[in-house]
Amino acid sequence: LSLRAPLLSGEEWPSPEREPKSKLSSEQNHLTCVSGHLLDILQLVAEPGGDISRDGIRALEFLLLATRDKRQLVPLSTAIQYSDIYKCSETYTLPQVEGWIRSHLVLHPYGPHAMKGGTRDKKCSCFRSECVGRIVTNSQLSPQGSQSTLLHGINKQTLAKCGDELANNFVYIQNCKSSFIYLLAPMKCVVIEKCTSCVIVLGAVERSVVVTSCS
Repeated sequence: LSLRAPLLSGEEWPSPEREPKSKLSSEQNHLTCVSGHLLDILQLVAEPGGDISRDGIRALEFLLLATRDKRQLVPLSTAIQYSDIYKCSETYTLPQVEGWIRSHLVLHPYGPHAMKGGTRDKKCSCFRSECVGRIVTNSQLSPQGSQSTLLHGINKQTLAKCGDELANNFVYIQNCKSSFIYLLAPMKCVVIEKCTSCVIVLGAVERSVVVTSCS
């Protein structure tokens, strides 16, 4: 496997800074990138003989997460135990793993794209969300550790949220303009995208704050 080819061709992990005019969300760009380079990714974690060990499956959890019955988030190494390719041996063939992942690869079912209805499935509770104006949350429906809140399209407003409403949530703030936003709660992660002339005050954030394409 050559790592020089992607560098020479200019291919990198997608981000709004590199593709400011892209109409796709970050989630969609990431899915396209993983799908297009899945074989290369699997070859990186494969053993010299070409098979993928259980440690290789666990290494893929850096990029991929699985659901069981579209309700419970589980590690990839757990999900594979309920798959058609599961066996008691320590390794899987590369084509088996590639086919299994590719046939189930979808956008995050609790992410902002699903919450806005882009991949809504009425038969699955994980795609239903509570919407109040420009604020959407799935906190009451998603499994523990996957609660998300989306604030989008807030324009010339002052918004304040605190307490249990946002506690330990993944928070997405998108396409807001000329607004004052106060989120005073301990949050897990915050992503701010395509916001203009906003003042955003955050409480404690456990993992990271990502700001992209804002001015």
